[in-house]
Amino acid sequence: MTRQNTKQNTLLWTLGAALTMMSACADDAGLDGDDETGSESEGETGDGDGDGDGDAGLLKLGGSYTDEWGTTHTITDTRWESDTGGQTISVFDNAGGWLVAQGDASNEFGPEKWSRFDFTYAGNDLYYCQSAFDLDDEAAALAATPADASDPATGGCGGMFAWTRLAEGKLEIDGMYVDEWESTHQVSAATWTQDSQDYAISQFDSQAQYAIAANGPDHAFAPDAWSRFDWVYVDNALYYCQTAFDAATEADALAAMRGD
Repeated sequence: MTRQNTKQNTLLWTLGAALTMMSACADDAGLDGDDETGSESEGETGDGDGDGDGDAGLLKLGGSYTDEWGTTHTITDTRWESDTGGQTISVFDNAGGWLVAQGDASNEFGPEKWSRFDFTYAGNDLYYCQSAFDLDDEAAALAATPADASDPATGGCGGMFAWTRLAEGKLEIDGMYVDEWESTHQVSAATWTQDSQDYAISQFDSQAQYAIAANGPDHAFAPDAWSRFDWVYVDNALYYCQTAFDAATEADALAAMRGD
C-alpha cells in the first residue's frame, strides 16, 4: 500500500535540540503540510474537530488501508469509509486512541447509529476495534467501555476477539510537511529528510513514538553521527523533538533521554 498526496493540514512541531545543543526541546513551531509518500497507507487527512484543538487536529490513523480480512478503509479527520458503509467522525483523541462516529443513513447495518472505535499500535503494527456500535446518540458512544489494548493481536475487542490489523510496520508520522520556517520534512520508515539533509532511519517504534537515524555525511551539524527523534500528540496536535543529534553510535542515540 502507498500513501498519496493529501490536502493541507496544520501541525505543531517542537524544534529539536540540534542548534541549541540541549537535550530538551522547548521552542514551538507551526507546520503546514501535505501528508504523503508512506509505505503502508494511502489516503487523506484534513482539518479535524479533535478533542481539545480542532483546527490543528490530525487523526493519526488517517489514510487508506486494506485490512487483514481484505476490507478497504479510507479514514480522514472527519470520515471513516469502508466496504460496509460510512461513518462521520464527531470527535477523536490521538493520545487516548479512540474516536466516536455516526453511521450514514444509507448504511446497511446500523444506519444513523453511533459507534466508538479504539485504535492502537503494537510495536509498529496498527490495530483498531469497533468497541461499541448501534448506539442511539453521541453521549452513549462517548460513555462506552474502551477495548482492552493489552494484546490487540490476540484479544480484547468485544471481550474475546482480536483487534483488526490495519497496517504492518507503519511509521506513525510518515508524510510530508512544511514548517513555519519553510523547511520541508519528508518522513518515511526509511528516511527523515529535512530540506536536502537526509537521516537514514535504522529503527523506529510507533508505539513508543521514536526513531533512530544516521546523519548524512553532508550535514552542517554532526555529519555521520546519530540522531534520535521523539514525537507526541498533545490535544491532537503533533510535536517532535530531535532528542539527540550528535550521538557517536546508534546505541548512544537509542539510550538518549526522551525530550520533555
